[in-house]
Amino acid sequence: MTAFSGGSVLLPCTCTNPQDNPKSVFWESNSKRASKDGIYADISTVSERYIDRITLFNQTSPGNVSLLLSDLTKDDQGLYVCLLDKTSRFINVTIEGKQ
Repeated sequence: MTAFSGGSVLLPCTCTNPQDNPKSVFWESNSKRASKDGIYADISTVSERYIDRITLFNQTSPGNVSLLLSDLTKDDQGLYVCLLDKTSRFINVTIEGKQ
């Protein structure tokens, strides 16, 4: 998936059954900046690096735990993982444009 510096990227992650409300959701990143960075575990545990830059869609649509990441920089490039109950979704993000 390609995104642009300064822009936003939607990282898709949904339950197999769209009506399900998952018991646990965890997003993490292996970006250029950190070897492993927990992004989101619940609304009270958003990583400092991502505060005010993420929107999780689960509040408006059960089963959809996609993550919108805004104000992108080159440091956001890397592999993102959505750990949803017992399944994992992997998304590789490339950032284009100037820092």
